[in-house]
Amino acid sequence: MLDEPLDHTTIRQISRQILRDGVVEWTSHALDEMEDDNLDELDCRNVIWAGEDGGCDAEGPRGEWRYRRRTPKIWVVIEFEPCQCDSAHVTGHHLIVVTAWRKT
Repeated sequence: MLDEPLDHTTIRQISRQILRDGVVEWTSHALDEMEDDNLDELDCRNVIWAGEDGGCDAEGPRGEWRYRRRTPKIWVVIEFEPCQCDSAHVTGHHLIVVTAWRKT
């Protein structure tokens, strides 16, 4: 279990580890918004990997912490979900892409 909210450095470390070796899941809302703004998974992965901290809030439906990653043109909202698949999983969490959009 993560001790949330996470600081910027920890978000970057965990996100990068999951992007390299873990499981990234995409909500249907994220995929719809990405399609509307002509974004693909690689665009969002790049923002998560190299983007700046855009803040965080416990705004999930069950109080989950959501973290915003951003570049000047693209924002991505992520959260970390405990993994039920394997106790030896890379971080013990999956990265969930909640939504993404292109700034206009």
